[in-house]
Amino acid sequence: MSAVVSTSHQPATSGASLVVHGLRRETPAPLRSISFSLESGASATLFSMDGSANAALRAIIGLESVDGGTSRIGDHELARQHNEPPMSHAECVGLLISDPVVTEGRTLAEHIAQGFGKPCSATDEGCTTTLPALIASLGFTGADSAIVDQLPLALQHRVAIGRAVVGKPALIAADDPYIHVEPRERPLLIALLQAVASEHQIGVLYATSDPQIASRSQLVYVVERGTIVKILQGTQHVQAYFGG
Repeated sequence: MSAVVSTSHQPATSGASLVVHGLRRETPAPLRSISFSLESGASATLFSMDGSANAALRAIIGLESVDGGTSRIGDHELARQHNEPPMSHAECVGLLISDPVVTEGRTLAEHIAQGFGKPCSATDEGCTTTLPALIASLGFTGADSAIVDQLPLALQHRVAIGRAVVGKPALIAADDPYIHVEPRERPLLIALLQAVASEHQIGVLYATSDPQIASRSQLVYVVERGTIVKILQGTQHVQAYFGG
């Protein structure tokens, strides 16, 4: 796998929820002109065995700085240069990480409602309509008052999906969120996130070193040493690459 992706693969802007162009840096983890686009409501996976995919994701959403290049969702510029301070983009990017971020003693409904970014009120349509419907979609009907820190880890991650989705961002950035979950439980979480995000027309961008996760994607960007070296599109190509 030595061929480099053609430079003619440029990010499209028409209807794209995420456009990444020419992201580069030398440290802490090198990136070599990362460019691609993700259409509104679509999903893709950045895959690497050397951590490059995760480094690229963190740079794309502005958690880590870059030397140059851009990434944006609509009018929101996500990538930041080294001299720029970190900024929250919670209004357009939901984040899933390996820690489901559970607060002791809080209920399931309270955790998910945090994704609104403001206190929930009885007159807020999101709290009265969106929240109950999402709780049902996640398979938690009747469990609004369950204490999340008492749930198994896989269920805590299911709650985290709800928190990421409920505010209806344009994109969910999933930075290897299920690496500490039992392998047999990962496929359900992957499928659940995809189903719920698709229902709300939210894009999903995974970054992972886990072939099990990458092989379930319809679009995979293979990253090596900070460079996109291969684009796999469609079930046949993805499964052939991962030996499925």
